[in-house]
Parts: sequence; structure tokens; C-alpha cells
Amino acid sequence: MMNCSHIKNHILAYIEKTLSQQELDSMKSHIESCDACKVLLNRFSSVYSSMDSVNPEVSPYFYSKTLNRLEKGKEQESWIPLSLLNSLKPVLAGLLLLTVTTFGIFFW
Repeated sequence: MMNCSHIKNHILAYIEKTLSQQELDSMKSHIESCDACKVLLNRFSSVYSSMDSVNPEVSPYFYSKTLNRLEKGKEQESWIPLSLLNSLKPVLAGLLLLTVTTFGIFFW
């Protein structure tokens, strides 16, 4: 049994006819007998058809701008600046050596 809630949740699939034939027929039957769902279908259909007529023009620079933004994002991806990381390498190496030495003394 079809109800208004089901119609609301599947109205776009009904308009696009991506449902099974049985479900399309069931929804069509409900919509024909329900004024609220008929209004809903008319509203969605008009919006859906108006979207088909709109052809947005893409800027000729869209591709290059997007590529530049992606490249900038890659540069800023690290949460630790590269210069800081390079200056901390000796400190990190010393800590690693100290940890290995301590581990060797106590657990060897």
C-alpha cells in the first residue's frame, strides 16, 4: 500500500523513472487519487524540467584555477612547517638514540 510519506521520499525516482514498473504504477495510482501528492509531483516536475533548460557557462579559467588551488593545498598540507621539521631532525635523532640506549641498558 502506497502512502504520502513513500511518495515524498521517492518522488525524484518517480520523475526519473528509475523505479521498478510495479512501483511506478503503484505510485501513479496513489498520485492520481491524492491531491497533496499530485501538487507535490507538479512542483517537483516543474523544478526538475526547469533545471534541464539551464546550461551554466563554465569559466574558461575554471580548470587552471582549480589546478592552482589544488597545488597550493598540497603545499600547505603539512601541519608542521618543513623548515621546523628540518631544524628538529638532530633533536629527534638524539632522542631516538637516547631511547634505544636506555632500552638496551635496562632490557638487555
